[in-house]
Amino acid sequence: QANLAKASSCSTIRGRTITRFEDSTANEALKSWMGLPLRWLLWAAFLDVADTRAPLVTPDQLPLVTSSRWIVDKHGHRVKWSCVNWAGADQKDGVPGGLQHNDAGAIAHLIAQWGFNCVRIPWSVWLARTNPVVSDNALLAANPALIGRKAL
Repeated sequence: QANLAKASSCSTIRGRTITRFEDSTANEALKSWMGLPLRWLLWAAFLDVADTRAPLVTPDQLPLVTSSRWIVDKHGHRVKWSCVNWAGADQKDGVPGGLQHNDAGAIAHLIAQWGFNCVRIPWSVWLARTNPVVSDNALLAANPALIGRKAL
């Protein structure tokens, strides 16, 4: 018979039960479920509950312009942004996170599949001023076409 961890607290958010366990090994098991970081699992749960999907912008809608406080397509229809941050380029190497593990196209496809139509990539002032060649090939292991190119 398996030992069942005793829950120390439970809460319900939008019909989903979130449980915190007294036993730290149960919390660690939850964090490493299927080898995915806990933040990815929380994102997946959030996206399953909240319909954050904004329509993707198609090439026939371009160019986008501003009209008063709105962003509109070339036909004058308002475009709704649903953005996500892709961090990492603001760090010392100037490479967005995850490119050592996954192809950039696969990451972009996943972002679109999650319902986002906009990606914000923060970078540092240093990166913008120097635009270095990425010298650590391990950071781009899954993207060999980017190896030896400039960060921006």
